[in-house]
Amino acid sequence: MSADPTETPIARPLECPPSPEPPAPARTAVFTAQGLRKTYQMGEVQVHALVDVDLVIYRGEFIVLLGPSGSGKSTLLNILGGLDRPSGGVARFAEHDLTAATDAQLTQYRREHVGFVFQFYNLIPSLTVRENVELVTDITTHPMPATEALGLVGLSERLDHFPSQLSGGEQQRVAIARAIVKRPEVLLGGGRIQRIEHNAHKLRPAEPSW
Repeated sequence: MSADPTETPIARPLECPPSPEPPAPARTAVFTAQGLRKTYQMGEVQVHALVDVDLVIYRGEFIVLLGPSGSGKSTLLNILGGLDRPSGGVARFAEHDLTAATDAQLTQYRREHVGFVFQFYNLIPSLTVRENVELVTDITTHPMPATEALGLVGLSERLDHFPSQLSGGEQQRVAIARAIVKRPEVLLGGGRIQRIEHNAHKLRPAEPSW
């Protein structure tokens, strides 16, 4: 049977292939460690603090290192923070090889990129809370005001107190303020660090320059 030329053809919807899902944004590695080793010579005894450690830490991550005393937690933090050198392996910050850096480059790295909260705080007893934090602003390029850093940790009312007039928790918060006042790209803390996540979203890190 021949088709009727006056008959209107039926329109069919076009079948389009499904749109591909957008690729996940690439994560930026801040620290990378490969085969990291650290051995201390204690007289005739060798102490292997780190043995072939592989590690990747990405921007924005909050990492907690857990382990018994002597397991190498502080040793790893000291190497990543440029305070110590490994016996072997490679440690990198972004695209920079910390294990091949000179002493001057490590000093610049610590000054411009890393904030430290030491286990025992290391506050100067003869300086006020404000002065302890202001010490760091004199050696960095893009610091926030010391009063702003202290406000982030809830110590705006303690600016002119001395460390001996503070509780242990308040002294710790002074140490945290001193670490964040230079807007570091990474924050490293030893021991039990409390309240460090409070107002962390308000920190504004400086742009990389090393």
